[in-house]
Amino acid sequence: MILIILVVLAWVSVAALIVCVGWWLIWMGNVYEQRPLAIPLWFGLLFLILIPIFFITAFSGYDEVSNGTRTGTIVQFSEKGIPWKAYSGEIVLGGVGSTQSGMIANVWHFSIDNWTLRGEDKAALVEAFQYVVEHEKRVKVYYTQEIAVAFWRGRNNYLVQTVEILEGEGNEQLR
Repeated sequence: MILIILVVLAWVSVAALIVCVGWWLIWMGNVYEQRPLAIPLWFGLLFLILIPIFFITAFSGYDEVSNGTRTGTIVQFSEKGIPWKAYSGEIVLGGVGSTQSGMIANVWHFSIDNWTLRGEDKAALVEAFQYVVEHEKRVKVYYTQEIAVAFWRGRNNYLVQTVEILEGEGNEQLR
């Protein structure tokens, strides 16, 4: 992980240097006389934008920070996003906190991975969450947390792997 950060910082530094050289050439007035000198500016700007997107895309899904379970009641589940739709929701975990303005619920936000890198069944998870929301059941959610999740994979870093319905006739585990 540290190596990835160092590589990204090195690329950003090189891009910043190229952009600075480009701006210096523009300031010196050479760009208006010789068009090819404007290339470093555009190359640097393109470099500055594309390299972080490449690293987020390339390493997203491989840096698992933690995994675990959360138990609670689902209060919101929906598909959001423009143009990449992703399922996300909220679980009230139980317990409340207090602030100066009053009491607040302990809410946890999650997403369903659009790429399903760890073998989860997206259709079964969506169906399970919709059933749980309609019938107000308590669930146990198994998840993984990643350092970075690309916006086309999910809405946040907590990606649900499995759902277990706790109330009702026996425990069902849906994957």
